[in-house]
Amino acid sequence: MKGILILVACGCALGADWPQRRGIHRDGIPPETGLLKSWPAAGPKLA
Repeated sequence: MKGILILVACGCALGADWPQRRGIHRDGIPPETGLLKSWPAAGPKLA
């Protein structure tokens, strides 16, 4: 039970850039710019 609580607490801490449901403005649109509109034909680069 304690392990589950720790995982939930860590998950909340990592979501600091989305402090509430559906983002900062509650519209589900991320504030980042320069995101791709579609995938390249060969797919994304491998990390």
